[in-house]
Amino acid sequence: MPFYERQPYIQALHQIVKEVMRGDIRIPRFQRPGTLTTWRPEQRGDLLDSLYRGFPVGTILLWSTTTAIPTHDVVGGFRVPRLQDPRGVRRLLLDGHQRLSTLVQILGPGLVADLASEGAQVGTAPPDSDEPAGAAERWVFDLDAEDKSDNSRERFVLLKSDQQPKPTQVPLNIVLDRTTLNRWIRGGLMADPQRLNEEQSLEADRLRDRLREYSMPVAVLAADSLKEATESFKRINSSGTPMSDFHMVAALAFDERHDPQQQFAEARAEYLAPIGWTGVSDTDVLRVAAGIDEKKNPAQIEVAELADRLRKDRGLIERAFQAVAGATQLLRRCGVLGPESLPYTWQLITLAVHLGRASAHEAPSSFDEAFAPAAERWFWLTTYGEVFAGVNSAVVDRSLSALSDMLGGKPWTRMERDVSRQVRPLDGFDFRTARSKACALSMARIQDAWRLDGPAHQALTKGVESMQLLLPRGKRSRFWHLTIVTPEQSVSQIRDALRRRDRGENPEPGDRELLERLGVEANDTGSLEDLLIIRRDRLLGVERSFVENLGLSWAQIG
Repeated sequence: MPFYERQPYIQALHQIVKEVMRGDIRIPRFQRPGTLTTWRPEQRGDLLDSLYRGFPVGTILLWSTTTAIPTHDVVGGFRVPRLQDPRGVRRLLLDGHQRLSTLVQILGPGLVADLASEGAQVGTAPPDSDEPAGAAERWVFDLDAEDKSDNSRERFVLLKSDQQPKPTQVPLNIVLDRTTLNRWIRGGLMADPQRLNEEQSLEADRLRDRLREYSMPVAVLAADSLKEATESFKRINSSGTPMSDFHMVAALAFDERHDPQQQFAEARAEYLAPIGWTGVSDTDVLRVAAGIDEKKNPAQIEVAELADRLRKDRGLIERAFQAVAGATQLLRRCGVLGPESLPYTWQLITLAVHLGRASAHEAPSSFDEAFAPAAERWFWLTTYGEVFAGVNSAVVDRSLSALSDMLGGKPWTRMERDVSRQVRPLDGFDFRTARSKACALSMARIQDAWRLDGPAHQALTKGVESMQLLLPRGKRSRFWHLTIVTPEQSVSQIRDALRRRDRGENPEPGDRELLERLGVEANDTGSLEDLLIIRRDRLLGVERSFVENLGLSWAQIG
């Protein structure tokens, strides 16, 4: 059973940070990514302010073990030295990764001279690493702030990439290096007496002492196995950024011969990268892996049980990625070429779970050509019927059952209660919503003349940035003011063609086809606003016919 190797103890911040940089404290690979990808800049600034004000920031939890657990080579932009004795005792960080990565990244450069004098070799990370040294943020502390009492958070400033610090802003990457900091202070006092006054130079020294000597509690856990250690972590991890289901499962499923995170990365590169679907989250693929077992619901991930399955069935992750890749082939038939234009993530999960279950232990492929039309109909019913708007395990179960029934030639009765039968015309456009994505896909079908892999559909894989205004003063909330911009046609070309039609000028070659793909036909005339209103009504008419062909009703407004 796990126990504390020793009573929790207090250690100065500079000592803990140096231990991480020396490799005395190591970050296991089953941990979340580093601070740049997990914490927001605001969280890093809050941590710095808490240290400055002496607020508690939580206990650092370490695991003392001889187990050969792979660890990160780079932390906070610094390369960690290799272990001297791979079979010896090591201390692995279980809780505190984001805090310590932040401190190494921002304050670590000020400890390099100390480490060198102690004989430690610390190098910066290469540009192709997960945390390259060049990506480090540049934080400063403002010695010239007006309010120095309760508003110290505002004094910690993150500089922009092209921004230089003010003369009274001390760079935090030198603040723990007494020699460099003193040189900076003396340089300020001697070169420009107006830059720092005596109080500001004293405050720079106080800042160094407050950060360097900040006391952090450390607890060292001794456990017989990784499973016990990570289970302990799961139960106490309440500070910072909680681990996602994916990272928790990856931690519990990890062993000396199997790294789930590495397997996910390799499977993503093999199955999703070539087809443009790398944006599917790890958690969504994990839900597919969970749901492949017909007794399990992908909406309810049981962390410990799923981790145990991944340990016993090393092929489960690969089959989940294969199922996701197979589901994207069906989505392509609907004009959805990437995750950004997918109305509901649960549509991909549900389709992939069905494929995974149908394939049992074989590699899932895609929907048979004979069944694809039924699967397409299910996709559009769940889109316009807003089935996944309020998703829970019961909704997922019913949608899976309805998909199986429809593929077998039966009606979609089992998800009937979840389908909104009346579809309202889109009121306010917001690309983040499923209804707006359905509208954008309808626009793409017109623009691409029903070629579902055409340039407009491809452009939608970039998300909202593919939608641009047709009027300089148009409103993004009005879908008829928007168009999908493709490499073949710029928004300025479309605007110019509309202006010529508005003014009754002779069209230029290509104007007619350009406007027809927009939804403005050859005999449409009027002002720019009139033309766009005509376009709106035509787009709504096309969408209404599409919805009614699904067996749903189009709501009459007004």
